[in-house]
Amino acid sequence: MKAEPKGEKKDSKKIKKKSKKRTKSKKSKNSVEDRVAK
Repeated sequence: MKAEPKGEKKDSKKIKKKSKKRTKSKKSKNSVEDRVAK
């Protein structure tokens, strides 16, 4: 039982890292577009 939540935490961490990278690239792209629009 103890091993299950531990594995879940690891997976959630990995997913968080992946989503963070995606949002980062999206944000940088948006910031560039915002600068061009301004």
